[in-house]
Amino acid sequence: MSMKNPLTPAGIEPVTFRFVAQHLNHCATAVPPPQGRNTNIHPFVSPAKGVKKREAPHINTDSSPLSVLMLFFTEIFHLLVKQTNVYYQQHLDRQAGPSHLLPDITVPDMKTFVALALQMAHELKDTLHDYWSRPGQLHNLFYGETMPRFLHILRFLHFADNSQRPDEGEEYDRLWKLRTLFDKLNEAYAKFYNPSEHLAVDKVIVKFKGRVIFMQYIPEKMFQHQNLQSVR
Repeated sequence: MSMKNPLTPAGIEPVTFRFVAQHLNHCATAVPPPQGRNTNIHPFVSPAKGVKKREAPHINTDSSPLSVLMLFFTEIFHLLVKQTNVYYQQHLDRQAGPSHLLPDITVPDMKTFVALALQMAHELKDTLHDYWSRPGQLHNLFYGETMPRFLHILRFLHFADNSQRPDEGEEYDRLWKLRTLFDKLNEAYAKFYNPSEHLAVDKVIVKFKGRVIFMQYIPEKMFQHQNLQSVR
């Protein structure tokens, strides 16, 4: 019977533990800064981290996660509703003959749409249509009764007005369709939240097989065609 190393946390192999310990020790070792560089480190000065009470006085320790989420995403839902309805109307205008006009999407509709999209991750099916399938072996009342227009919203979901496409000059923004989304999120983050001193910035790999000019091909990764996105 082998004896466990009393200094090694339970469940961690000694070799792995030594490697991690050496790596942390290396990171903690002070390295002299290069000559000629400004090495002044300014102290971190900021209000207390967390939600800004002046901007969101109704948020407190008893607030639900949804109420905090809506601080940052209320304007996003309104943006989605507006641009999705605009794109649907543009689609109707392009039709040669008369079309069946459906009522405009509302903010509650869009919230339900996003909630169902999140719920689908917990109940994976072969195709989107299977969630609204009528045969008994696949039929699920929840999706049909909650939002029968899900596929309609998905088809016309938009973040920007196509008629406002900028000219493709030197300053052309390849992400112009999502630029308003990014701007509104950044404004909301700055308005409602004070970050802490210690932040971690990393990237996440997203599997993607569509056509986009900034997609990277990395053959040694599991998902060879992918986009890299910064995450905080």
